Amino acid sequence: MVKTKNSKKSLVALVVMAFMLIASIVMAATGAWFTDKDSADGTAVTFGTLSIKEDSVSVARKTGETESLMPGDTLTLTINYKLEGSDDCGGAWVRFKITAAVGKEDLKLDDETTGAEWHYVDGVVDVATAKSEEVTISFPGADYDNAYQGASVTYSVDIEIIQAKNNSGTDQEPYTAEDAFANYVEYVETPSGDQEG
Repeated sequence: MVKTKNSKKSLVALVVMAFMLIASIVMAATGAWFTDKDSADGTAVTFGTLSIKEDSVSVARKTGETESLMPGDTLTLTINYKLEGSDDCGGAWVRFKITAAVGKEDLKLDDETTGAEWHYVDGVVDVATAKSEEVTISFPGADYDNAYQGASVTYSVDIEIIQAKNNSGTDQEPYTAEDAFANYVEYVETPSGDQEG
């Protein structure tokens, strides 16, 4: 009989302990901390835009210059373009490159404006304003012989832009267009495993 009495006491103690365990779990879960949870859908931020306006780029000879070129001649070209973008895009750094060709053959040009292949526009170019840049080039006399007589020369321009907002260096070392493009090219050409930031 002693065994039964101890068994009942053990059973009661076990039931009481189980009840207390369940009660402590419920108390811990609901506790005395105020809590809440919520979420929101549909929150969005839109990136701005910046581009060269379609059909706005042109290259033309400066008005009043001779129609016929001779080896050694100098020629001034006018580059016209317009940027477009969102109101707060901050404008762009701009560069362009002139090429001239006879048929499929690119011609050698001496650039008298900068001596460089790419021409970098000074300062940040704002959007929505038509721009014109002049470039002076020459055709070195020694490079063009009788084979070019009567040949038609075609001019073209490649223009590139890169955002200026958040891409202007520091107050102590502000960028130029050339700096902005050099940093961009350096970043793009760095192998992905070596990129910092």
